[in-house]
Amino acid sequence: MNFSNCIKYSGYVTISQNSEYIAISKGNNVLIYLSKDLSLFKKYSFDSNITQIIFSPNDEYLLIGLYSQNKIIIKHINDENINITITEDAFGISNSIFTPDNSYILIYNNILNRIHIISLIDQEFINKYIYNPKFIDKGICFDNNNYSLMALAERKDVKDFIGIYYLGDFSLQCHFNVNTNDLENILFTKDNCYIIAYDSSLESKIFIYSINGNLLMINEAYNNNNYLGINNVIISPNGHFITASYYDINIRIFNYMNFKLSCILKHNFEDILNENKNNKYLNVLKENNFGNFEKIDCNDLLNLNINNNKNVFDESNILEYSFDSNYLCVKLSNFNNILYIWNINELKLLYIIIFNNKINDFKWSPNELILIIGTNNNYQYLFNIINLELNEENFSVNKIKWNNNGKNFILLDKYKLFIGFSNLNENNEKDDDINNIINN
Repeated sequence: MNFSNCIKYSGYVTISQNSEYIAISKGNNVLIYLSKDLSLFKKYSFDSNITQIIFSPNDEYLLIGLYSQNKIIIKHINDENINITITEDAFGISNSIFTPDNSYILIYNNILNRIHIISLIDQEFINKYIYNPKFIDKGICFDNNNYSLMALAERKDVKDFIGIYYLGDFSLQCHFNVNTNDLENILFTKDNCYIIAYDSSLESKIFIYSINGNLLMINEAYNNNNYLGINNVIISPNGHFITASYYDINIRIFNYMNFKLSCILKHNFEDILNENKNNKYLNVLKENNFGNFEKIDCNDLLNLNINNNKNVFDESNILEYSFDSNYLCVKLSNFNNILYIWNINELKLLYIIIFNNKINDFKWSPNELILIIGTNNNYQYLFNIINLELNEENFSVNKIKWNNNGKNFILLDKYKLFIGFSNLNENNEKDDDINNIINN
């Protein structure tokens, strides 16, 4: 595994969907590199700071936000003659996204509380708006098939709604009130038949709706004043499991076929010891002062001095499925230096890995059983618990981004980054058993 030299940037990095390009902001400039060799492909300069950069889903366009000027610039990657400038009529641009069919740009304006819809095809809908979006960075999802539908979380008159829109002309297909006290987010199921909605962290309720607004399921895990409710909800890549983490530090997995609770994954050490007495696969690893890991006895878990983060409301639990949905990694907000790794097929806890520093992020490769873990030091860890020291002082791996082809990835600090080039996918055979990878 090789790394680039440390690259400085000013807060924004994006990778093209085809993994060919990496774009970064640097002051008033946007630099586009070829990911295969990090050669500079293009450079754009502006007269104000960059506040957003994203590639279109088909990688033909790069959107550059100049929000201090109330402006968005669209550059065509291969055609210098295509240069689109979009200026809003009121300050307050807070976010912009492409629709997954590459046809439209949605511009959020938090002052006017609306989404402005711009067509990249013929600009026919330059005066089309959707009002009352509840969020600027979540609460929106698109069907996973032909991208014909968009679901949007909306808030009006102190009530939550979901609007279903047809992407052909953004006509409203269905609009219904949801039974939440304070809607937190929505997701399409993988088959696009249902919408999952869940309440804020003050509640522990999950709702399943049909796309025409019929309530099909409601689950309230508990109603306990000692705990907050839901922390995070994800869907497994194969679509079989709806996975929800809660502030009682348990993970609940629902079966997609009948929406019933399938199992509860417990993370309290006492529960783990009680339920894993006969689990010969469980390993507990603890990082020593030299950045290496030592295996400790499971019974010693109760004697460990683990830093408990009291500010649990400030962070989300991180859940991450492997690409094949066979393994689930969990980091809890109140034990933020511990990583749990579960075998989902057998519902067995395989690993408890205790780091010296806070875990900031971890990401599975999009096509291999390779996991990268970043913490508050200048190490980055592979799942076989090899630590690789980055040649840069005061570098913390705050965020990890894989390219879609799995051949390289980006390790991000606040204003510095490394690009990693992995040859593991080319040489390693795919293993059905994750332990083979760990023990190599």
